[in-house]
Formats: sequence, C-alpha cells, structure tokens
Amino acid sequence: MTNIIFDIWIDFSDKRWLAYKDILIENHKKYAKLCGAEYKHYNIKHENKIDFKQLNFMKIYIAEDLAQIYDKVLYLDLDVIPKTKINFFEYHDFSNLLCHRTLAPLWKINIKRLMLESEGINSEHNVINTGVFGITKEICNLIKFQKREKEINLEYLNEYGANNEIYLSYIVEKYKVPYTDIGTAWNFLVDKNYPKSDACHFLHMSTKEFNSVL
Repeated sequence: MTNIIFDIWIDFSDKRWLAYKDILIENHKKYAKLCGAEYKHYNIKHENKIDFKQLNFMKIYIAEDLAQIYDKVLYLDLDVIPKTKINFFEYHDFSNLLCHRTLAPLWKINIKRLMLESEGINSEHNVINTGVFGITKEICNLIKFQKREKEINLEYLNEYGANNEIYLSYIVEKYKVPYTDIGTAWNFLVDKNYPKSDACHFLHMSTKEFNSVL
C-alpha cells in the first residue's frame, strides 16, 4: 500500500513564509517518513500567473490526480506543522473524506448555505477548511471536483469570487459525500486568540509566527 503527503507553494514575497520555507518542507518530509509515506512538494512559479485563489483550487486538483496513483493521499498546507508521532494514515479511516469542518469564517458558511438552499437543500452550519484533508480514489470519484465546480452558481459569490472551501463544502453536502470530521486536534488554527496548543497533532499557523513552535 502506497500513501503520500503533499503540499504546494507559490513564490510570494511575504518574508514570514520565505524565511521558513525550507524548514517547513523538511518538517513535512520528516512526518511523511514517520508515516512510511512518500512526500511531494509542488513549487509553483509566480511567473505562471497563478494567484492565491487559483493555488487553493490546484491543491484539490492535484489531490484528485494523486489519488489515481496512491492508495491514500494527505494534503497539508505548508503552514501546517505536525507535532505528533501518530501516523495519520493508520489512525484515520480513509473510507470517508477526512476533513475539518469549522464554524468560521461566517461569510463562507453563509454563501454555501445560500447556494444549497436555493436548490432546496438544507445546509450544515460549517465549512470545510482545506488546510488539511485526506482522500482516496473512491472518494474523489464521488466528489468529482474538477467536473462539478463548473456547476457553481456564481451569483452568490458576489465580490468574494471563487473559493475552494465553499465549492468543496457545497459539493460534499449536495451529493452527500461521506466525510469524517477530523476535528481541531488535526487542524488547530493558530491565531491571535488561540496562539498555541500542546494537545493538538497538527498546528495550522495562520499567524505565520513559525518561530514560536519550530
């Protein structure tokens, strides 16, 4: 059985990222080794004119492609820091989409709700955070993200524009894709209100203050 962990990067000018890029890559590489998984880093050149929104769609496209090759695929945003010795692939049941559904930001939840309720579908009061997710070929074949994103009704996105988390949440709920919420423990969003957690397995450093945990 072959598993893989991957991440993706675009050459932004934000020095908070640049100063730690190699360390963050090495951190993911070490965790992949601990899990007995392969590791792949995708470095997207800025001259390809890929912006941050497009980058977030690309990680789902890549996951779908990798799932055709590997048994289990784990995606980690580069600012997600594993702080655990537990093997994600052994701990979780990959028969469902593995994701963390959060209660914020509210604007994403509300747009997804409007999209679903306009089709007569009750909406859950949360949204998938795509900073961490686990997937297989079978689940990808249920989601069909690259195909079904074309179904999105753009009128509800207004000034926010395309958003991968809204799209994925919409598709998962509309087509009743089975999922397991991996919870805060596997995607702890570090921000000014919650600066650290020693009890969590993955720290998602939205503050980009990597020196506090590395």
